[in-house]
Amino acid sequence: MFKRILAVGLLLTAILPLRAAEPLKPYRVLIVVSDQWKDPRSFLVSGGGEFQTIVTLFKSWGIPFDILRLDQTLMDPSHFTDFAGKARYGAILWDVPGDVSQADQTLVSDAVQKLHISLIAIGDRVRQPAIQNLLGIRFKSAHMNSAHPMVKGESFVLRGLGPDLRQQGPDVIAMTRPQVDVTDAKLLADAGGAAQITEREIDSDTRAIWIGGDTDQMLLYQPIRTALRRAVTEAIGYALTKSWTKTIILTMDDMGNAQNVWLEHWHYPALSADQIRHSMIE
Repeated sequence: MFKRILAVGLLLTAILPLRAAEPLKPYRVLIVVSDQWKDPRSFLVSGGGEFQTIVTLFKSWGIPFDILRLDQTLMDPSHFTDFAGKARYGAILWDVPGDVSQADQTLVSDAVQKLHISLIAIGDRVRQPAIQNLLGIRFKSAHMNSAHPMVKGESFVLRGLGPDLRQQGPDVIAMTRPQVDVTDAKLLADAGGAAQITEREIDSDTRAIWIGGDTDQMLLYQPIRTALRRAVTEAIGYALTKSWTKTIILTMDDMGNAQNVWLEHWHYPALSADQIRHSMIE
């Protein structure tokens, strides 16, 4: 008995340092869109739609993110790696409708499979074959349907949210429902027998999660928003939250000169001692 306990102790001693040395995924998400960003300067996010909602949610959650818009940018490997060739992001949020070049699909596949960047896709933004393969689903079509998404089984993403996920939101009779076949993924929720939320474990630290539904309306419901937040945590492997303890909030009564502080081109240089003496005193 003592020998068994000693053997287990030695085994744990050998394993734990290896586990502790495993690097954490970067706590940053790459949001990939097509032409949803209407501002050609990529400055103002407005106009409604799921893209604005996603940006607002990520801002409120305090999740760092970058945006890659395929209508203006040619995707290349440097979008996913840093200067050392390591993964720049912990997860990719795929919100790309329509066709995507085979070269871009290959880059995303390499980012997921080789760099171990997890993938999250929403709604019907899964029409690209490579994205379907990563998610373990096959997209068929999308039709209007009145069935509500219902939780199936236990999962971290949907824990405590069910059984009906179309709650705490607008009272809508019917909305667009994507139809997919699940080929290599775990079913987390369905609507009228059609899969709506799935998760595929690509490897020990890489996930591919699909949250289906009507892209224009699904994020209006609190359970789906919570599921998306948890999907980011599941995809990256951990979550960070902001703490406001020991925080002081300063308010300014006169904002008239605030631009001189935070706009570099409006920042007036400080006068030197000689300038003050010769121009103001003498």
